[in-house]
Amino acid sequence: MRNLFVFFSLSSLFLLSNAMFIDPGKSGALELVLKVESSQTTQIAVNSNVTSIDLHTNSTHYIEYREMDFRGIISIRLQTKFMKSRYGSRNWHMVVFDPLQGIINVDQLPRPFDGMVVKVKCERNWFGEYCDKYCDEDAAHLVGMRCNKKGVMGCNEGFCGPNCDQTKSQCSMMCACENDAPCYSSTDPRTSREYVYCECLTGFEGKYCQNVTFPPEMPKFRTVMLGANGKIFKVLENKNLVKNEFYWANSSAKFELLAENAENFPAPESFWQLAREFLEDLFSETDPWTPVIFIGIFGLFLVFHCQAVDVESSKKLIVFDV
Repeated sequence: MRNLFVFFSLSSLFLLSNAMFIDPGKSGALELVLKVESSQTTQIAVNSNVTSIDLHTNSTHYIEYREMDFRGIISIRLQTKFMKSRYGSRNWHMVVFDPLQGIINVDQLPRPFDGMVVKVKCERNWFGEYCDKYCDEDAAHLVGMRCNKKGVMGCNEGFCGPNCDQTKSQCSMMCACENDAPCYSSTDPRTSREYVYCECLTGFEGKYCQNVTFPPEMPKFRTVMLGANGKIFKVLENKNLVKNEFYWANSSAKFELLAENAENFPAPESFWQLAREFLEDLFSETDPWTPVIFIGIFGLFLVFHCQAVDVESSKKLIVFDV
């Protein structure tokens, strides 16, 4: 029985090593570029992800956060060593915003920060407003198709038909998109009916992308005191604000240019990310004995663990019998 238990445990570990790590609610990515006017040891908290980084004077720093959950608001909290020693560990500079995909910018920052810009996006192969729709881009490309913004596989621009093998001149349905929006054809998987749609560019919406969208209200930094439960206890007055030097980086191209020349500080990975990478590295080793040794050690651990549990249970039973 114990050997059977070990076998199924190992089988589950290997078969589910990739599937167990996929969480449709945590498929977003957040990229942060930050600059300070003087060298600071800074604590940065993006939702529950907290890291401490040494930021250098007049240097640009790039930090990436993966496996983000975009089903709620995003908060970024900043705290310097000076702020912590003067005001206590519960005081933070904080900005809160909705995770709308694209560039998130603020016009003013609390000292000693003088440059900051945020990019919100989905991980590769994840789409939708909350990055919770999966579509394999490589598989779509192999069959001459694409994944649209909603995570549905459809035809490339200028093609239509169930197999996307008909050219624009053969397509009976075309859409009159406005504001340079491309027209795409796709098939509803539930009804197998073909339909066309306009995929609006940033700043436009509507069936034909005819309506201009107003940008959301720009988020503002607040200096806050957090209670013991982590919620805002008090909002403090902060008049010591400076102009954001990176306010011009309001497009993906400008952001990439800024991030390319920045110092790279990867954020700490979650336990499950580290575990997944460990398993991937382990079973991609050229030495075939490495996985065998790992299996043997893991199996011995389970066997001795089960024996220890049996001994403890026996002791408890003896005590109760007396």
